[in-house]
Amino acid sequence: MNRIKVAVIGSCASRDNFNHHFVPNYKDFFKCVVSQNQMSMISLMADPIPFHADHVTGDVSNYAKLHFTTELEKSVLYNLLINDPDYVILDFYADIFYGAREINQSLITNKVWQFKKINIYKNFEIGKAISIPKEEQSILKAWTLKREERTFMRVWKNNVDRFVRWMQEQLPNCKIVINQSRFTNAYYDEDKGEICRITDKLNHHYDLDRLNRIWSEMDAYVIEKYGVRSIAFGDKKYLADPNNPWGLFYLHFEHAHYLDFRDKFLKIVVDDLLENQKKRKRMETCSVNLIKNSTFNYGKKYWTYWQDTFMIQQNRTKSNSVSLTRKNLQQDANCQIWSNAVELNADGTAAYTVSFDVRITDVSQVDGEQAIFAIRLYNKPNDIFQKDAVAFHYLTIQQFKIKNNEWTRCSFTFTPTEGRFIKVGAYLFRNGTVAWRNIQLEKGRYATPWKPGYREAQ
Repeated sequence: MNRIKVAVIGSCASRDNFNHHFVPNYKDFFKCVVSQNQMSMISLMADPIPFHADHVTGDVSNYAKLHFTTELEKSVLYNLLINDPDYVILDFYADIFYGAREINQSLITNKVWQFKKINIYKNFEIGKAISIPKEEQSILKAWTLKREERTFMRVWKNNVDRFVRWMQEQLPNCKIVINQSRFTNAYYDEDKGEICRITDKLNHHYDLDRLNRIWSEMDAYVIEKYGVRSIAFGDKKYLADPNNPWGLFYLHFEHAHYLDFRDKFLKIVVDDLLENQKKRKRMETCSVNLIKNSTFNYGKKYWTYWQDTFMIQQNRTKSNSVSLTRKNLQQDANCQIWSNAVELNADGTAAYTVSFDVRITDVSQVDGEQAIFAIRLYNKPNDIFQKDAVAFHYLTIQQFKIKNNEWTRCSFTFTPTEGRFIKVGAYLFRNGTVAWRNIQLEKGRYATPWKPGYREAQ
Protein backbone atom coordinates (compact mmCIF):
# COMPACT_ATOMS: atom_id res chain seq x y z
CA MET A 1 0.00 0.00 0.00
CA ASN A 2 1.26 3.47 -0.84
CA ARG A 3 1.90 5.72 2.14
CA ILE A 4 -0.85 8.19 3.00
CA LYS A 5 0.01 11.72 1.88
CA VAL A 6 -0.57 14.21 4.66
CA ALA A 7 -0.49 18.01 4.79
CA VAL A 8 -0.33 19.86 8.10
CA ILE A 9 -1.22 23.48 8.85
CA GLY A 10 -0.76 24.05 12.53
CA SER A 11 1.33 23.95 15.66
CA CYS A 12 3.88 21.50 17.03
CA ALA A 13 0.96 19.52 18.44
CA SER A 14 0.13 18.58 14.83
CA ARG A 15 3.42 18.83 12.94
CA ASP A 16 5.49 16.86 15.47
CA ASN A 17 3.37 13.78 14.83
CA PHE A 18 5.27 13.58 11.53
CA ASN A 19 8.71 13.95 13.06
CA HIS A 20 10.72 10.79 13.74
CA HIS A 21 11.99 12.20 17.06
CA PHE A 22 8.42 12.00 18.38
CA VAL A 23 6.91 9.14 16.34
CA PRO A 24 9.85 7.02 15.08
CA ASN A 25 7.79 4.84 12.73
CA TYR A 26 5.46 7.46 11.23
CA LYS A 27 7.03 7.00 7.78
CA ASP A 28 5.78 3.41 7.76
CA PHE A 29 2.30 4.84 7.25
CA PHE A 30 2.47 8.50 6.25
CA LYS A 31 4.30 10.83 3.93
CA CYS A 32 4.14 14.44 5.11
CA VAL A 33 4.12 16.47 1.88
CA VAL A 34 3.22 19.91 3.29
CA SER A 35 4.06 21.31 6.71
CA GLN A 36 3.04 24.92 7.36
CA ASN A 37 4.02 26.36 10.71
CA GLN A 38 1.55 28.33 12.86
CA MET A 39 -0.45 30.15 10.18
CA SER A 40 -3.77 31.71 11.04
CA MET A 41 -6.73 30.84 8.84
CA ILE A 42 -7.27 34.59 8.54
CA SER A 43 -3.78 35.02 7.09
CA LEU A 44 -4.03 31.94 4.89
CA MET A 45 -7.06 33.22 3.01
CA ALA A 46 -5.92 36.86 2.80
CA ASP A 47 -4.48 38.39 -0.36
CA PRO A 48 -0.80 37.70 -1.14
CA ILE A 49 1.51 40.60 -0.34
CA PRO A 50 4.14 41.50 -2.98
CA PHE A 51 7.68 41.87 -1.69
CA HIS A 52 11.29 41.85 -2.85
CA ALA A 53 12.75 38.47 -1.96
CA ASP A 54 16.42 39.44 -2.36
CA HIS A 55 18.51 39.59 0.79
CA VAL A 56 15.93 38.69 3.42
CA THR A 57 17.93 39.05 6.61
CA GLY A 58 17.36 39.41 10.31
CA ASP A 59 18.25 38.16 13.77
CA VAL A 60 16.04 35.09 13.44
CA SER A 61 16.50 31.56 12.13
CA ASN A 62 16.20 30.69 8.44
CA TYR A 63 13.08 28.75 9.41
CA ALA A 64 11.53 31.94 10.80
CA LYS A 65 12.45 33.85 7.64
CA LEU A 66 10.81 31.16 5.52
CA HIS A 67 7.74 31.31 7.75
CA PHE A 68 7.47 35.06 7.17
CA THR A 69 7.80 34.80 3.39
CA THR A 70 5.16 32.06 3.28
CA GLU A 71 2.88 34.36 5.28
CA LEU A 72 3.38 37.02 2.60
CA GLU A 73 3.04 34.71 -0.40
CA LYS A 74 0.30 32.44 1.01
CA SER A 75 2.31 29.74 -0.78
CA VAL A 76 0.85 26.92 1.31
CA LEU A 77 -2.17 26.98 -1.01
CA TYR A 78 0.13 26.30 -3.98
CA ASN A 79 1.86 23.56 -2.00
CA LEU A 80 -1.46 21.86 -1.35
CA LEU A 81 -2.35 21.97 -5.04
CA ILE A 82 1.05 20.67 -6.09
CA ASN A 83 1.18 17.76 -3.65
CA ASP A 84 -2.51 16.73 -3.73
CA PRO A 85 -2.58 15.23 -0.21
CA ASP A 86 -5.01 12.60 1.00
CA TYR A 87 -5.57 14.46 4.28
CA VAL A 88 -4.93 17.94 5.60
CA ILE A 89 -4.65 18.22 9.37
CA LEU A 90 -5.58 21.54 10.93
CA ASP A 91 -5.28 22.97 14.39
CA PHE A 92 -6.22 26.52 15.29
CA TYR A 93 -3.39 27.32 17.70
CA ALA A 94 -2.13 30.21 15.55
CA ASP A 95 -5.59 31.75 15.54
CA ILE A 96 -6.24 31.39 19.25
CA PHE A 97 -2.72 32.33 20.42
CA TYR A 98 -1.69 34.97 17.88
CA GLY A 99 -4.62 36.02 15.72
CA ALA A 100 -3.94 38.21 12.69
CA ARG A 101 -2.39 41.58 11.91
CA GLU A 102 -3.32 44.04 9.18
CA ILE A 103 -0.48 44.66 6.73
CA ASN A 104 -0.52 46.41 3.35
CA GLN A 105 -4.30 46.04 2.96
CA SER A 106 -4.01 42.33 3.68
CA LEU A 107 -3.35 40.18 6.77
CA ILE A 108 -0.67 37.96 8.27
CA THR A 109 -0.46 35.91 11.45
CA ASN A 110 0.22 38.29 14.32
CA LYS A 111 3.71 37.03 15.25
CA VAL A 112 5.00 40.60 15.21
CA TRP A 113 7.47 39.88 18.02
CA GLN A 114 9.35 37.64 15.59
CA PHE A 115 8.57 39.12 12.17
CA LYS A 116 9.72 42.64 13.11
CA LYS A 117 13.27 41.27 13.44
CA ILE A 118 13.31 40.61 9.68
CA ASN A 119 14.64 43.46 7.57
CA ILE A 120 11.84 43.67 4.99
CA TYR A 121 9.14 43.92 7.70
CA LYS A 122 9.82 47.65 8.00
CA ASN A 123 8.82 48.11 4.34
CA PHE A 124 5.18 47.29 5.06
CA GLU A 125 2.36 49.39 6.43
CA ILE A 126 1.34 47.66 9.66
CA GLY A 127 -2.20 48.05 10.97
CA LYS A 128 -4.23 46.83 13.93
CA ALA A 129 -4.41 43.34 15.37
CA ILE A 130 -7.44 41.06 15.12
CA SER A 131 -6.95 38.69 18.02
CA ILE A 132 -8.19 37.30 21.31
CA PRO A 133 -6.41 38.61 24.43
CA LYS A 134 -4.52 35.78 26.13
CA GLU A 135 -3.98 37.34 29.53
CA GLU A 136 -6.29 37.08 32.52
CA GLN A 137 -8.74 39.99 32.56
CA SER A 138 -10.43 41.81 35.39
CA ILE A 139 -14.21 41.70 35.76
CA LEU A 140 -14.34 45.37 34.74
CA LYS A 141 -12.82 44.51 31.38
CA ALA A 142 -15.03 41.50 30.74
CA TRP A 143 -17.31 43.36 28.32
CA THR A 144 -14.31 44.54 26.27
CA LEU A 145 -12.98 41.02 26.20
CA LYS A 146 -16.29 39.63 24.93
CA ARG A 147 -16.51 42.28 22.22
CA GLU A 148 -13.01 41.50 20.95
CA GLU A 149 -13.83 37.82 21.02
CA ARG A 150 -16.99 38.33 18.93
CA THR A 151 -15.12 40.49 16.41
CA PHE A 152 -12.37 37.91 16.05
CA MET A 153 -14.75 34.97 15.69
CA ARG A 154 -16.74 36.74 12.99
CA VAL A 155 -13.60 37.30 10.90
CA TRP A 156 -12.25 33.83 11.66
CA LYS A 157 -15.47 32.01 10.70
CA ASN A 158 -15.63 33.88 7.40
CA ASN A 159 -12.10 32.80 6.48
CA VAL A 160 -12.51 29.21 7.65
CA ASP A 161 -15.62 29.01 5.46
CA ARG A 162 -13.59 30.32 2.52
CA PHE A 163 -10.84 27.75 3.14
CA VAL A 164 -13.26 24.84 3.29
CA ARG A 165 -14.95 25.98 0.08
CA TRP A 166 -11.53 26.31 -1.55
CA MET A 167 -10.66 22.75 -0.52
CA GLN A 168 -13.99 21.45 -1.84
CA GLU A 169 -13.40 23.14 -5.20
CA GLN A 170 -9.66 22.60 -5.67
CA LEU A 171 -8.94 19.37 -3.76
CA PRO A 172 -12.27 17.54 -3.51
CA ASN A 173 -10.60 14.20 -2.72
CA CYS A 174 -8.61 15.57 0.20
CA LYS A 175 -10.19 15.13 3.63
CA ILE A 176 -9.88 17.71 6.41
CA VAL A 177 -9.06 16.42 9.90
CA ILE A 178 -9.18 18.69 12.95
CA ASN A 179 -6.62 18.04 15.69
CA GLN A 180 -8.39 18.74 18.98
CA SER A 181 -5.29 19.10 21.14
CA ARG A 182 -5.59 21.65 23.95
CA PHE A 183 -3.25 23.75 26.05
CA THR A 184 -1.91 22.07 29.17
CA ASN A 185 -0.61 24.01 32.14
CA ALA A 186 0.99 21.07 33.92
CA TYR A 187 4.42 19.44 33.82
CA TYR A 188 6.39 17.23 36.15
CA ASP A 189 9.26 19.09 37.82
CA GLU A 190 11.95 16.48 38.52
CA ASP A 191 13.81 18.73 40.95
CA LYS A 192 10.72 19.37 43.06
CA GLY A 193 9.26 15.92 42.52
CA GLU A 194 5.77 17.30 41.86
CA ILE A 195 3.37 18.56 39.19
CA CYS A 196 3.88 22.29 38.56
CA ARG A 197 2.23 25.01 36.49
CA ILE A 198 3.89 26.14 33.27
CA THR A 199 2.55 29.67 33.67
CA ASP A 200 4.43 29.93 36.98
CA LYS A 201 7.61 28.60 35.43
CA LEU A 202 7.45 30.93 32.40
CA ASN A 203 6.00 33.86 34.37
CA HIS A 204 2.96 34.14 32.09
CA HIS A 205 -0.50 35.34 33.03
CA TYR A 206 -2.47 33.45 30.40
CA ASP A 207 -6.08 32.44 30.95
CA LEU A 208 -5.66 28.98 29.42
CA ASP A 209 -9.08 27.74 30.50
CA ARG A 210 -10.76 30.55 28.56
CA LEU A 211 -8.50 29.99 25.53
CA ASN A 212 -9.28 26.26 25.56
CA ARG A 213 -13.00 27.03 25.74
CA ILE A 214 -12.80 29.29 22.69
CA TRP A 215 -10.62 26.73 20.91
CA SER A 216 -13.30 24.09 21.51
CA GLU A 217 -15.91 26.41 20.00
CA MET A 218 -13.74 26.91 16.92
CA ASP A 219 -13.28 23.16 16.44
CA ALA A 220 -16.98 22.51 16.93
CA TYR A 221 -17.89 25.15 14.34
CA VAL A 222 -15.93 23.39 11.58
CA ILE A 223 -16.72 19.83 12.63
CA GLU A 224 -20.46 20.38 12.93
CA LYS A 225 -20.93 22.68 9.94
CA TYR A 226 -18.89 20.66 7.46
CA GLY A 227 -18.93 17.16 8.95
CA VAL A 228 -15.14 16.84 8.89
CA ARG A 229 -13.21 14.25 10.86
CA SER A 230 -11.41 15.06 14.10
CA ILE A 231 -8.82 13.57 16.41
CA ALA A 232 -10.25 13.98 19.91
CA PHE A 233 -8.57 12.94 23.15
CA GLY A 234 -11.67 12.88 25.35
CA ASP A 235 -11.02 13.40 29.01
CA LYS A 236 -7.42 12.26 28.77
CA LYS A 237 -5.01 14.91 29.98
CA TYR A 238 -1.37 15.15 28.96
CA LEU A 239 1.52 16.73 30.78
CA ALA A 240 3.96 19.00 29.00
CA ASP A 241 7.48 17.66 28.64
CA PRO A 242 10.21 19.94 30.06
CA ASN A 243 12.73 17.96 28.00
CA ASN A 244 10.93 18.56 24.72
CA PRO A 245 13.44 19.57 21.98
CA TRP A 246 11.54 22.83 21.47
CA GLY A 247 11.44 23.65 25.18
CA LEU A 248 8.75 23.75 27.85
CA PHE A 249 5.47 25.05 26.41
CA TYR A 250 1.73 24.51 26.64
CA LEU A 251 1.59 22.31 23.51
CA HIS A 252 4.91 20.44 23.86
CA PHE A 253 3.54 17.22 25.26
CA GLU A 254 4.79 14.04 26.84
CA HIS A 255 5.48 11.15 24.46
CA ALA A 256 2.10 9.45 24.98
CA HIS A 257 0.27 12.30 23.21
CA TYR A 258 2.00 11.70 19.89
CA LEU A 259 1.50 7.94 19.97
CA ASP A 260 -2.19 8.42 20.74
CA PHE A 261 -2.48 10.87 17.85
CA ARG A 262 -0.84 8.35 15.50
CA ASP A 263 -3.21 5.56 16.51
CA LYS A 264 -6.32 7.74 16.25
CA PHE A 265 -5.28 9.06 12.85
CA LEU A 266 -4.57 5.53 11.62
CA LYS A 267 -8.07 4.55 12.71
CA ILE A 268 -9.50 7.33 10.52
CA VAL A 269 -7.40 6.20 7.55
CA VAL A 270 -8.34 2.54 7.92
CA ASP A 271 -12.02 3.40 8.21
CA ASP A 272 -11.79 5.41 5.01
CA LEU A 273 -9.97 2.60 3.18
CA LEU A 274 -12.61 0.11 4.21
CA GLU A 275 -15.36 2.45 3.09
CA ASN A 276 -13.72 3.22 -0.23
CA GLN A 277 -12.33 -0.02 -1.61
CA LYS A 278 -11.73 1.40 -5.03
CA LYS A 279 -8.66 3.53 -5.34
CA ARG A 280 -9.70 7.07 -6.10
CA LYS A 281 -8.46 8.71 -9.23
CA ARG A 282 -5.88 11.36 -8.39
CA MET A 283 -5.76 14.66 -10.12
CA GLU A 284 -2.79 14.53 -12.47
CA THR A 285 -2.73 18.20 -13.27
CA CYS A 286 -2.86 21.42 -11.36
CA SER A 287 -4.16 24.10 -13.69
CA VAL A 288 -2.74 26.93 -11.61
CA ASN A 289 0.14 29.17 -12.61
CA LEU A 290 2.67 28.78 -9.80
CA ILE A 291 4.63 31.85 -10.87
CA LYS A 292 3.80 35.00 -8.95
CA ASN A 293 3.62 38.26 -10.91
CA SER A 294 4.00 36.62 -14.32
CA THR A 295 2.29 39.72 -15.71
CA PHE A 296 4.99 42.01 -14.23
CA ASN A 297 2.11 44.27 -13.22
CA TYR A 298 3.72 44.42 -9.77
CA GLY A 299 7.01 45.53 -11.29
CA LYS A 300 9.99 43.56 -9.98
CA LYS A 301 8.18 42.09 -6.98
CA TYR A 302 8.15 38.30 -6.65
CA TRP A 303 11.30 38.19 -8.82
CA THR A 304 14.87 37.88 -7.57
CA TYR A 305 18.35 38.71 -8.86
CA TRP A 306 16.84 41.37 -11.10
CA GLN A 307 19.47 42.87 -13.40
CA ASP A 308 19.09 46.38 -14.77
CA THR A 309 19.57 45.13 -18.33
CA PHE A 310 15.98 43.83 -18.14
CA MET A 311 13.23 46.35 -18.85
CA ILE A 312 9.51 45.99 -18.23
CA GLN A 313 7.49 46.83 -21.34
CA GLN A 314 3.91 48.08 -20.99
CA ASN A 315 1.82 46.15 -23.52
CA ARG A 316 -1.65 46.81 -24.87
CA THR A 317 -2.74 43.53 -23.33
CA LYS A 318 -3.19 43.10 -19.58
CA SER A 319 0.12 41.26 -19.32
CA ASN A 320 3.38 43.16 -19.58
CA SER A 321 6.65 41.75 -20.89
CA VAL A 322 10.34 42.02 -20.01
CA SER A 323 13.05 42.53 -22.58
CA LEU A 324 16.74 43.21 -22.96
CA THR A 325 19.24 44.00 -25.70
CA ARG A 326 22.89 42.96 -25.62
CA LYS A 327 25.25 43.69 -28.51
CA ASN A 328 28.91 43.23 -29.39
CA LEU A 329 29.77 41.18 -26.30
CA GLN A 330 32.82 38.95 -26.80
CA GLN A 331 32.18 36.78 -23.77
CA ASP A 332 29.20 35.58 -21.77
CA ALA A 333 27.45 38.11 -19.49
CA ASN A 334 24.80 35.72 -18.12
CA CYS A 335 21.84 38.12 -18.05
CA GLN A 336 19.05 36.62 -15.93
CA ILE A 337 16.06 37.17 -13.66
CA TRP A 338 14.52 34.49 -11.43
CA SER A 339 11.07 33.81 -10.08
CA ASN A 340 10.60 33.45 -6.35
CA ALA A 341 11.24 29.92 -5.15
CA VAL A 342 8.30 27.52 -5.61
CA GLU A 343 8.19 24.44 -3.37
CA LEU A 344 7.66 21.26 -5.35
CA ASN A 345 7.33 17.51 -5.10
CA ALA A 346 10.54 15.99 -6.52
CA ASP A 347 9.90 12.31 -5.79
CA GLY A 348 10.11 11.40 -9.47
CA THR A 349 6.37 10.86 -9.92
CA ALA A 350 5.13 14.41 -10.50
CA ALA A 351 5.65 16.17 -13.83
CA TYR A 352 5.82 19.95 -14.24
CA THR A 353 5.53 22.09 -17.35
CA VAL A 354 7.04 25.53 -17.86
CA SER A 355 5.78 27.69 -20.72
CA PHE A 356 6.36 31.25 -21.91
CA ASP A 357 6.09 33.56 -24.92
CA VAL A 358 9.34 34.74 -26.47
CA ARG A 359 10.03 37.28 -29.20
CA ILE A 360 13.51 37.61 -30.74
CA THR A 361 14.23 40.50 -33.08
CA ASP A 362 16.90 38.54 -35.00
CA VAL A 363 17.39 34.89 -34.08
CA SER A 364 20.82 34.81 -35.74
CA GLN A 365 22.13 37.35 -33.22
CA VAL A 366 21.53 35.05 -30.25
CA ASP A 367 24.99 33.57 -29.75
CA GLY A 368 26.99 31.97 -26.94
CA GLU A 369 25.07 28.97 -25.60
CA GLN A 370 21.95 30.28 -27.38
CA ALA A 371 19.78 29.79 -24.28
CA ILE A 372 16.65 31.88 -23.80
CA PHE A 373 15.26 30.41 -20.58
CA ALA A 374 16.52 28.54 -17.51
CA ILE A 375 15.30 26.19 -14.79
CA ARG A 376 17.10 25.53 -11.52
CA LEU A 377 16.32 23.23 -8.59
CA TYR A 378 17.60 23.97 -5.09
CA ASN A 379 17.43 22.52 -1.61
CA LYS A 380 17.21 26.01 -0.08
CA PRO A 381 14.73 28.70 -1.18
CA ASN A 382 17.22 31.58 -0.99
CA ASP A 383 19.88 29.98 -3.22
CA ILE A 384 20.26 31.67 -6.59
CA PHE A 385 23.47 30.62 -8.32
CA GLN A 386 24.03 27.64 -10.59
CA LYS A 387 26.79 26.30 -8.34
CA ASP A 388 24.24 25.92 -5.53
CA ALA A 389 21.65 24.16 -7.69
CA VAL A 390 21.14 20.41 -7.38
CA ALA A 391 19.92 20.38 -10.99
CA PHE A 392 19.53 22.91 -13.80
CA HIS A 393 18.46 23.07 -17.44
CA TYR A 394 18.69 25.70 -20.18
CA LEU A 395 16.14 26.01 -22.99
CA THR A 396 17.73 27.04 -26.28
CA ILE A 397 16.47 28.51 -29.54
CA GLN A 398 17.08 25.17 -31.29
CA GLN A 399 14.27 23.57 -29.28
CA PHE A 400 11.57 25.84 -30.70
CA LYS A 401 10.40 27.14 -34.08
CA ILE A 402 11.08 30.81 -33.52
CA LYS A 403 10.63 33.36 -36.29
CA ASN A 404 12.19 36.80 -36.26
CA ASN A 405 10.20 39.46 -34.39
CA GLU A 406 7.16 37.20 -33.74
CA TRP A 407 5.81 36.00 -30.43
CA THR A 408 6.30 32.21 -30.06
CA ARG A 409 4.81 30.07 -27.30
CA CYS A 410 7.40 27.67 -25.89
CA SER A 411 6.90 24.86 -23.37
CA PHE A 412 9.04 22.23 -21.66
CA THR A 413 7.97 19.33 -19.41
CA PHE A 414 10.20 17.67 -16.83
CA THR A 415 9.95 15.29 -13.87
CA PRO A 416 12.29 16.35 -11.03
CA THR A 417 13.96 13.72 -8.87
CA GLU A 418 15.89 16.02 -6.54
CA GLY A 419 15.61 19.44 -4.96
CA ARG A 420 12.89 21.00 -2.84
CA PHE A 421 12.47 24.35 -4.59
CA ILE A 422 12.35 25.44 -8.22
CA LYS A 423 13.14 28.78 -9.83
CA VAL A 424 12.61 29.65 -13.48
CA GLY A 425 13.57 32.72 -15.43
CA ALA A 426 14.46 34.58 -18.58
CA TYR A 427 18.11 34.01 -19.49
CA LEU A 428 20.59 35.16 -22.11
CA PHE A 429 24.23 34.13 -22.09
CA ARG A 430 25.58 36.78 -24.46
CA ASN A 431 24.10 38.79 -27.36
CA GLY A 432 20.56 39.25 -28.64
CA THR A 433 17.39 41.35 -28.43
CA VAL A 434 14.78 39.22 -26.66
CA ALA A 435 11.44 39.75 -24.90
CA TRP A 436 9.46 37.39 -22.65
CA ARG A 437 5.88 37.40 -21.37
CA ASN A 438 3.20 35.12 -19.89
CA ILE A 439 5.65 32.91 -17.99
CA GLN A 440 3.89 29.93 -16.44
CA LEU A 441 4.83 26.94 -14.28
CA GLU A 442 2.19 24.30 -13.59
CA LYS A 443 1.90 20.77 -12.39
CA GLY A 444 1.16 18.33 -15.19
CA ARG A 445 2.54 16.99 -18.46
CA TYR A 446 0.90 19.51 -20.76
CA ALA A 447 0.96 23.28 -21.04
CA THR A 448 -2.43 24.87 -20.57
CA PRO A 449 -3.30 28.39 -21.80
CA TRP A 450 -1.53 31.04 -19.75
CA LYS A 451 -3.35 32.56 -16.80
CA PRO A 452 -2.21 34.85 -13.95
CA GLY A 453 -1.12 33.34 -10.68
CA TYR A 454 -3.80 32.20 -8.24
CA ARG A 455 -5.80 35.18 -6.92
CA GLU A 456 -3.76 37.58 -9.05
CA ALA A 457 -5.65 40.15 -11.05
CA GLN A 458 -5.05 40.02 -14.81
